[in-house]
Amino acid sequence: MNVETLRLQIINVTIGLKDINILDRIKSVLSSGEKDWWDDLSEEKKASFETGNNQIENGQTISYQEVKDRFLDSGGRKLFGPKRSEKDLLKSKNISKKNLALQSVKRF
Repeated sequence: MNVETLRLQIINVTIGLKDINILDRIKSVLSSGEKDWWDDLSEEKKASFETGNNQIENGQTISYQEVKDRFLDSGGRKLFGPKRSEKDLLKSKNISKKNLALQSVKRF
């Protein structure tokens, strides 16, 4: 598809639009020019993204299944959080308070 064909298709679609929200979004996209969202980030945020990318490149990731294993019990309930008491956690995992504390330290 060439540029002229694409322009004509966009014009034809936008002529029939009656939804002001969609038209406002189109206007916003067109008026934003070539501005990249990356340029609006603070240096701290950019460094955070770069750290994450480096970790991925170095294989410092964990799978979704590992996350689930760490934070959910076998029934799919959260191991940590306001809805689960320590007593419930100990019961569901059949572990002692001492072992619970050791496991929490090892996880983080």
